[in-house]
Amino acid sequence: MAILDAFRKFSLEQKLAFVALSYGYITMFCPGVLVAPFFPAEAAKQEVGSKLTGIVFAVQALVGVVCGPFVGMAIAKFGPKTCFLVGIALNATFSTTFGAGSWNILRP
Repeated sequence: MAILDAFRKFSLEQKLAFVALSYGYITMFCPGVLVAPFFPAEAAKQEVGSKLTGIVFAVQALVGVVCGPFVGMAIAKFGPKTCFLVGIALNATFSTTFGAGSWNILRP
């Protein structure tokens, strides 16, 4: 109950920031979590091997590890709000691009 008591003491601005951050994190992780159970079967239908399917999921974690220090430097330079909003926008862009992969626009 200590967590709820601490949350009740937050100002309205702090509560709104908490809700915005929570929503941001949910929207960042949902695309990967929702696709993960179905992606291997769909990739097999497109004749994509299991190695490449694994690489698709591994690249996300690798990019997070590699870019983490650079994001830390960017937060110090531009501020956390700007970096968070840019991160949300980039995540939306790349999630849309990932989802558009099933359109087969590059196949003859």
